[in-house]
Amino acid sequence: MNQSEDVKITIQRDAAECLMQLALFEPGRDYMRQETAVLDAVRMLVDKAFSEEAKHFAEGALMALLPPEEKTSATHGLNSDALHLMLS
Repeated sequence: MNQSEDVKITIQRDAAECLMQLALFEPGRDYMRQETAVLDAVRMLVDKAFSEEAKHFAEGALMALLPPEEKTSATHGLNSDALHLMLS
C-alpha cells in the first residue's frame, strides 16, 4: 500500500465515523433519514469500504438510520457475539 492509499483509507474511515456519530444524534439522524442519497451512500460504504473500521462505522450509521422493521435485513451477517458496547 502506498501513502495515497493510506490517506484514502484514513479519510474514508474518519468520514464513516462522522456519519455514524451524526446518525446517533437525533437532529442529525432526522435530517439524514430525509436524504435518500445519504442512505444509499452509507449502504454502499457498508459493501465497499476500504477498511473494516470504515465498514463497521457505516454499519453503525445504518443501524441508527433505518426504521426497526428494516434493521434485521440490514444487520444480517453481523456477528452479534463480536459486538460490544463500552461506556465510560
